[in-house]
Amino acid sequence: MRVRVLSWAAAVFALLVAQSAWAIGSNALLAHGKSFADHSWTATSANKTAWCSGSYTSDYGPGTYVGVAYDWGGFDSLVQYDQKLADGYGAGSHSWHGVLSCTTGLDCSGYVSRCWELTGKKGTATIHTVSHEIAKADVLPGDAYNKSGSHIVLWYDYAADGGPIFYEASGSASKVRLNTAATWGYLSGYKSIRYDGFDVEPVEMMSDGTVGNPIW
Repeated sequence: MRVRVLSWAAAVFALLVAQSAWAIGSNALLAHGKSFADHSWTATSANKTAWCSGSYTSDYGPGTYVGVAYDWGGFDSLVQYDQKLADGYGAGSHSWHGVLSCTTGLDCSGYVSRCWELTGKKGTATIHTVSHEIAKADVLPGDAYNKSGSHIVLWYDYAADGGPIFYEASGSASKVRLNTAATWGYLSGYKSIRYDGFDVEPVEMMSDGTVGNPIW
């Protein structure tokens, strides 16, 4: 039996093809982040309560909102979110509710996991298994700032005054949002990290204005 041996060039080419199948670029990462923050949805009275918890009450009453609801332990896609709302799931939840099977939305790590197109949710304590730490000076849009056991945000840009701008699923805001008002104190103790499948590319900012002075 003859064994076929790939040449060095062919092997490298095959590796590059394989990598391209899972690599994701800055523009795709930011598009994901924006889609959850800008998502318009409607809550009904059915989404105020949840059948699996008698003590649960949603932050959201009947009405239309922008930004997917924060949901402790949540990892729903936009399609899943809208379908679950239509099916009467509770709109979002918090840590004091516990992880509930009858609510819908995203928590901070579920959000970044979705933006990074992970097949399964990684928590703030396990996100390191698919990422690596980078210098803060090297952070690019689509990277993240993570504090294990606490919170994680998706980096976007610097504000005109040098402050941070990032996307996050925020429990205090009860939704996914673009945070343009935070100071660096907000990220004290956080590590800057990059997804292992991040394909660095020129970033097309999704608004008018300049990188240092975005217009929303």
